[in-house]
Amino acid sequence: MSKELDPQALFKNEEGFTTLAFALVILVVLSLIFESAHFAHNQAQASEIQAVADSAALAGANVISRYMTAATVLDACVLSLSLLGMTSLAFGLVLAAVPALAKFSVPVIKAAKSILETRDKFGKSVYEGLSKLEKGLPYLVAANSIAVIRANSSDTVSYVGLALPFPKDGTDSAFGVLESLDEEAKDLEDSSDEVKNLAQEAEEFKEKAQAELEKAWFADCGNKPYSMYERSLNKAHLSASLNPYYPNYKLWDISKGLSRAQNYYQARINIETPEGASLEEQVKSVSRLEFYKLAKELCESSYIHRDADGFIELDLKELPKNTQSMRLTHCYSDVKWPVSLEGDYKVIHFSHACPGMRGVFLGSAALSSVEAGSVYTCADCNFSIQSLGKVPQASTAINNGFEYHYKAYREAAYAYAELHNQYIQKEIDARKASEKGQNALKSALDKLKAKRPKLTPPGRYGVVSVVVDGKEKAAQEKLVNTFSKGAKLPERAAIAGAVLAPEESDEGKNILTEFFEGLKAKAPDDIGIFFVDVLFDMWGGLLQAYSDGFNGETSLQKQFDEQLSSMGTFNSISHWISGAIKEILTDFGLAPPDLRSKKPVLTNTVNIFEASGQDGAVQVRHFIESLPPESYMDKPDYLAEYFLESAQDVFNDSSFTIGELLLPGSEESIPIEIDLE
Repeated sequence: MSKELDPQALFKNEEGFTTLAFALVILVVLSLIFESAHFAHNQAQASEIQAVADSAALAGANVISRYMTAATVLDACVLSLSLLGMTSLAFGLVLAAVPALAKFSVPVIKAAKSILETRDKFGKSVYEGLSKLEKGLPYLVAANSIAVIRANSSDTVSYVGLALPFPKDGTDSAFGVLESLDEEAKDLEDSSDEVKNLAQEAEEFKEKAQAELEKAWFADCGNKPYSMYERSLNKAHLSASLNPYYPNYKLWDISKGLSRAQNYYQARINIETPEGASLEEQVKSVSRLEFYKLAKELCESSYIHRDADGFIELDLKELPKNTQSMRLTHCYSDVKWPVSLEGDYKVIHFSHACPGMRGVFLGSAALSSVEAGSVYTCADCNFSIQSLGKVPQASTAINNGFEYHYKAYREAAYAYAELHNQYIQKEIDARKASEKGQNALKSALDKLKAKRPKLTPPGRYGVVSVVVDGKEKAAQEKLVNTFSKGAKLPERAAIAGAVLAPEESDEGKNILTEFFEGLKAKAPDDIGIFFVDVLFDMWGGLLQAYSDGFNGETSLQKQFDEQLSSMGTFNSISHWISGAIKEILTDFGLAPPDLRSKKPVLTNTVNIFEASGQDGAVQVRHFIESLPPESYMDKPDYLAEYFLESAQDVFNDSSFTIGELLLPGSEESIPIEIDLE
C-alpha cells in the first residue's frame, strides 16, 4: 500500500518522529514538572511549621531549665547556711572547753545563731518564692514559646500556637516546710555553757595539780643542792640509767620518784659497810642496814597506777622518821637479835660479834623485849630500838638527807593525785555535758540529710508545643500557568515535644560560683569585716564542697578543721570533743548533687504523654479551650500579651524578689530577684 493511501500516515512516519505522540509526551512531562514543583513548594511550606513547633517546644523547656537551675542554686545556699550555722555552733562548743578561749565561744555561738536565723528567713522566703514561681511557670512557658512563634511569622505566613508544660502543675510539697533547727541550736548552746563551767573548774584543779606535781619533781630532782636525784648520785652512786635526771616537771612523771627510791635503797643495802672499826660504827652500820632493808621493802610494796580514764591510784608507804615510828614496824617485833646470859640477866646484842656477848647464847629476841623488861640492853653495844630510830631521824629532818626529800615527794604526790583525780573527773563530766551538743549536731545533720527537696515543677516530664497556620495559602504565582493551575495550600498544624537532658559540663558549678560571688559583691562594706572576710569565705567553702560532690570528710570536717587551726592549741577536753564532732561530720554525707546543666532536647510527644500519665490530646484541647477569645488567637502579639499579663497576675510585676538574704549580725539584706522578661 502506498504511503499516500495509508490511513495511519497521520500518526506514523517511518522516516522520522511520530510528531503528535511526541508532543503529547512533552505536554505530560511539562505538567508533571510544574505539578512536582508546586508539590515540593507546598511540602517545603508545610515543613516550616514543624520547625517552628520544634523551636517553640525548646523555648518552653528552656524556661523549666532556668527554673531548675535557680532552684538548685538557692537550695544549695540554704543547705550550706544550715551546715555553716551548725558547724559554727559545734566550734563554739569546742572553744567553750578551753578556758583561755572560752570568751570567744560567746560571740561565735551568737554569730552561729544569727546564721541560723538568716537561714530560716532566707530559706522561708526562697521556698515561698520558688513555689510562687512554679505557679507562674505554665504562663512563662507559653509566653516564651509564643515569642519564638511570633519571631518565625512573616508577612506571608502567620503562625499561632504555644507550648504546654506536662504536667501543668507543680507540687508545692517538693520543698515542704523548712524544718526548724532551733531546738538543736538551743541544746548546743546549753551544752556549751555547761561545758564551759566544767572546763573552768577542771582547769583550776589542773593548775593546782600541776603546782603539786612541780613540788614532787622539785623534791625528786629539781632541788638544789640536794634532792633525791643528787643523794642517789652521791650517796648510792647510782648510774644514769637507774638515776635519770629530768630538767623540768613537764618531762617527768610522778612514778619516777618511787622508782628512784627503790633503786636508791637497794644500792644502799649493797654498799653498806661500817665507816670505821669501832664498835659504835659497827652498830650504826647494822642499824642503817636494817633501816635500808625496811625502806626498800616499804618502797617496793608501794605503787602508783593510772587507769584507762587517767585516774591515779597510789599507795606510797610512809618511811619511819624516828624511834616512835620505828616501833610501829616489824623491826621492833622481829625475833632476830642474839641474846646471851650475862650473870643473872638476859642481854640482847646487835650481833654475835658484840664483845659484850660473853655468856651462854640463849637464842634470839625482839627489840620490843627490852622495853617489855624480859631482856636487857648490852652495856657494850647498847643496841636497842633507839639505835634504829636514830638512822632516819636526822636524814628526815635535815635537807641533806634522802628521806627528807622523799618525805616531801610523797606528800606532794598525794596532793597531786587528789587534785589530778578531781581534774579528770571534771573532764569526764565536761565530756558527758558535751554529748548533749554532739547529739544535737547529729540530729540537725540528720534533718538536713533526710529532707532534701525534690524538684517537681510543671513541665518536669517535658513540654509540648502546638503551632497552627489557620489560613489557606494560594499557590505561588510563578508556578501557576497553563500546565498547573496550582491548588491552595490548606490549613497546617504541627506538634513537637522537648524534655530536659543533663549536659556534662561545669556550667552548673560555674553558675553556683557566679551566684555566690554576686552575693558577696552586693554585701555592704559597713556590715563588718568578720562577715565579709570570714563567714562569707566559710560559706563559699561549703558551697564549693557541695558543687564538688558533697561528703563530710572533704567538706564539713575540712571547714571545721580550718576553724580549729585558726585558734591554736587546745586542751584534752576540747581535743576529745573536737574528735567526737569530727567523727559526726565525717559520717555525714549527702548524695552527690546533680549540678549538670539541663538542656532542652526534642523528643517524641508520646514519651511526654506516657511519662506524665495523661491523655495528651485531651490536655492540649482543654488548655486551648481555656485560651482567650478567638480574636487573640488571630493576633500573636495579643496572645503573647495575654500570657505575660497572666504571669504578672501571679508575680504582680515583670520581676519579683524570690528571696532575701539577711546578713547575719546586721539589718542589711540582699534581695534576690528574678527577671521574668
